[in-house]
Amino acid sequence: MKNVLLAIAALAVVVYAFYPLESRWKASSPDVTVLQFWHPWTGQYADDLAEVIAEFNRTHPKIQVNSLFMPTGAGENMKFFVSVAGGVPPDVVFVDGAQVASWANMGVLRPLDDLLAAASVDQAHYFEPSWKQCEYNNKVFAVPAAADPNFALVWNKDHFRQAGLDPERLPRTISELEEYAQKLTVRDKKGEIERLGFLPTFVPHGSIAVLTWGWAFGAEFYNEKTQAFTCDDPRAVEAMKWIMRLQNEYGGQERILNFEAGFGFSAQEPFIQRDLSMSIAYIAYAQDILRFAPDLDLGIGPMPVKEGVDLGCEWIGGWTMAIPYGERGNEEEAFELIRWMCADPVGTRYMALTMKLLPAYRESPFFAKDLAGDLSSKPDIRLMKAFYEILKRAQRVRPVSPVSAYYMTELMRALGRIRNGSKTPEEALREARDRVTDEWHKSQKRAQARHVRAANRAAETSSGR
Repeated sequence: MKNVLLAIAALAVVVYAFYPLESRWKASSPDVTVLQFWHPWTGQYADDLAEVIAEFNRTHPKIQVNSLFMPTGAGENMKFFVSVAGGVPPDVVFVDGAQVASWANMGVLRPLDDLLAAASVDQAHYFEPSWKQCEYNNKVFAVPAAADPNFALVWNKDHFRQAGLDPERLPRTISELEEYAQKLTVRDKKGEIERLGFLPTFVPHGSIAVLTWGWAFGAEFYNEKTQAFTCDDPRAVEAMKWIMRLQNEYGGQERILNFEAGFGFSAQEPFIQRDLSMSIAYIAYAQDILRFAPDLDLGIGPMPVKEGVDLGCEWIGGWTMAIPYGERGNEEEAFELIRWMCADPVGTRYMALTMKLLPAYRESPFFAKDLAGDLSSKPDIRLMKAFYEILKRAQRVRPVSPVSAYYMTELMRALGRIRNGSKTPEEALREARDRVTDEWHKSQKRAQARHVRAANRAAETSSGR
């Protein structure tokens, strides 16, 4: 009885949430297919995406795409899961690459192998790390739309000059980064920080800081063959100890927190406000620097790593596009939208130029046409070219696992405990490893139970019961 009530409640939520949308999204004529497309953006990205969709609709008169903002990031995806459970999912959805394996394991995404094969699209067309996020259990559940190369080091050349540093030479190793950070830090007469040379937990922060700096020290976080979580790798422990040492050299967590209290967002970011001399930047943050501080003499280059680490710490994230599980009858049209945005020369270039996101499709003409030649009058494209260099070098992705989101949460908690001193790096990372391993075993049991239920339903259907 309890399960029945829960099912009715879920269905009621679905009808309430989505019926008004269904009633609005009617085709302009009987031979036009209407697609519902959920995306995660607001603000400028939403406006830019609307322009991309308008171009698709203009060039595909038999398909009409209606896009709707609906958060699908980690911790914000319940509406999506309810829509699938209620049988009214969108036709196409953006999925954060790190979540594809988890959603595939839950059975809410349709495998795309047949549609990809029919369109002659395969992994050879994509940057390898981008494609890797889309595979789970030897099937493909999404197509990479945009590659997000992480990260670049950005620096304020004026601050370098003031500190007696060569403004054209970035720090290449962790020890040089620490040396530069100390020279660039400015304090008042009381010893309080007025300007910070570098803060390793500003960008990246949380779990991404653990991964990125761990990789910079040569650590590994996941063994694909054994599916073992290895965040307690001694090199990851060393990276966390380095973060703590740098924090202590600045005067400890309390002094850092006092300085961070003045941080804002967008135009008020500390690097943009000249309160931070060096920062790690992802492509959207770097675009914000150009937008809000066009007069800042900006340097940009690769992140430093510990001496002796051969494989850099750059990695690829980014959004993918997928078809939710369910029978809506629009799968070919839905895949055409995915193909145009993710694997079409015209579509991938249009999306890159409009949204300022690098294509994951390595054969996009954007790379040969728009990143070539004199870019001195195109600072935004010049910036994309700098991140393209990172994209070409990067070989890593976040661990591809059905418990990736849980893993990221545990790494974030571990960093918090390390920074506030409640646990040593060894203790915090070992605890994270144990908790994620336990969750992985639970996820496998849940998946097995779903497979058994599906097999039983299929047997009942075939027997006519």
